[in-house]
Amino acid sequence: MVVLPTAEAVAGLLGALYGKSVDVEGCGAVSPRPRAPSVVAAYYDRQGVFEAVCLCDLAFAAGAGAALSLMPADVAVRCVRRQELDEYVLQNLHEVLNVAAQLFSVGHGGGLVLRGFYLLPGALPDEVSALLQSPAARLDIQVTISGYRPGKMALLAATPAAVEPAPAAPVSAS
Repeated sequence: MVVLPTAEAVAGLLGALYGKSVDVEGCGAVSPRPRAPSVVAAYYDRQGVFEAVCLCDLAFAAGAGAALSLMPADVAVRCVRRQELDEYVLQNLHEVLNVAAQLFSVGHGGGLVLRGFYLLPGALPDEVSALLQSPAARLDIQVTISGYRPGKMALLAATPAAVEPAPAAPVSAS
């Protein structure tokens, strides 16, 4: 069983990764929209069992990818306007989502690893599509990395999991 992180844990990890203030607050359900670009990261346990997904809207994907190597916020804005992530922004986002595997706790010990990275619209493995449609547990948050526009992400678990509800007030980490 996977335990989803709290909003505070997400803010803390991203704040440490970027060395910047990161604000996180709860939001409505984040889900893929037809023809709207988004990114899906699929996480598996050490035995290869599919456990969780992180779904990022285009605004979060662009800002998170740009912020990792201190690209100007205009790079992220341009990606959102074009509805397409630049290759280097996409590579940086992959690294961010790889580090984000640390956010999940696994009941039987060990951790999760990033084994799938997908751009939407596009094809997904059946198990990933099914989880996006009907997760056992979820954490939906709006994330603002200092200097970048806010974006949304959802952390979804394939098995019932415990999670603290996202706070109504923003959470900050720096």
